[in-house]
Amino acid sequence: MQFKLRPYQQQAVDKAIWAMKLSGNDLLCLPTGSGKSLVIAEVARRLEGQKILILQPSKEILEQNMSKLRPYFEDWEIGVYSASMNRKDRSLVTLATIQSCYKSPELFQGTKLVIIDEAHTLNVTNTAGMLNTFLAGIGNPKVLGLTATPYRNLIGYVKENYGGYEQLEAVTMVKLVMRLKERFWARLLFNLTVKDLLEAGHLCPLKYYNHKFFNQEDLPLNKSRSDFDQEQVAQMFVSKQDDILNVLRRAENAFKSCLVFCASVGQAENYARRMPGSAVVTAKTHAKDREIIVEQFKNHQIKTVFNVGCLTTGFDHPALDFIGLLRPTRSISLYGQMLGRGLRNAPGKTACMITDFTDTVRQMGRVETIRVERVGSHWELLSETAQGTVSWHGKELYRWKV
Repeated sequence: MQFKLRPYQQQAVDKAIWAMKLSGNDLLCLPTGSGKSLVIAEVARRLEGQKILILQPSKEILEQNMSKLRPYFEDWEIGVYSASMNRKDRSLVTLATIQSCYKSPELFQGTKLVIIDEAHTLNVTNTAGMLNTFLAGIGNPKVLGLTATPYRNLIGYVKENYGGYEQLEAVTMVKLVMRLKERFWARLLFNLTVKDLLEAGHLCPLKYYNHKFFNQEDLPLNKSRSDFDQEQVAQMFVSKQDDILNVLRRAENAFKSCLVFCASVGQAENYARRMPGSAVVTAKTHAKDREIIVEQFKNHQIKTVFNVGCLTTGFDHPALDFIGLLRPTRSISLYGQMLGRGLRNAPGKTACMITDFTDTVRQMGRVETIRVERVGSHWELLSETAQGTVSWHGKELYRWKV
């Protein structure tokens, strides 16, 4: 049985099909929970008979996209080219990870359209990088990107004059991907916001509780001053752990599923030891163990999971109704991906509570106020902390001497 598209999904598909006749690559901005997989499946269906390659950054997202393709295509029409799936077959519609296919462009000749899910995760500014090299190797076909967060933290360089002495400094800034000077993306074809979907009832409201111990401006940066020093941040929170644990224990009693984003592996493991029945997911977690933990979390056998940099993009657990932030960030993309885990609707769920221990919400603004908006002749990245002509685009986040 094929899926019935919501009006905005149909509009996004129609735009994508219309733009196939235009030169240049196109971008669709669709928030977390808007159903990007359905849009991808319908675009593929509308281009029936043409070779399509769908790139995604992880096995989890590949599986989600494949599940939405199956009602539209026979099994033999869907190929998977991904080491993480233990498959290297190609067909009319092929799902792949760029890491698996970029060295074999000769296998993907004749591709009519490349669809990139979570398009913000790929660095399109590097003309010699694996994405651009791969696309050139298959004849530079049309590219359609989908993302909830069409912006990245990128590093630029400036020269400063200190008393006649010139010093080169590196600056980390937020950049809208369709405003990069390389112009990989020719157009933002369709732009939907979290607020739009909340007002339509398609997403679950977030409630915010500020339980900060420090102002974000006072948190230590790493040696290169390119991000917060997460290990040092975790150490600062050691003296506050009893207070934090009390909040998390109350949350475990009040909510169905609690996800806590931690600053370090040590912090996550320490909190898990002090909360019996909880679990930890980090880069150190074996893939099979991670699958078991995630499955038990979704089945409510585990109520609280302490996570370090893993359960963001592609993690889908609609019943999640509590998120704790112990990891500070100035990456709007990462921030949106973390809090976006709580936006999906689920039976009996009326809101998702966000408890922020890190002062990040005050800095970035509530997720539902973050949006891409046309201001004059440019797209701008705005939130309740960046309004009107004061945009996050091009805003300096960190600076350090080279």
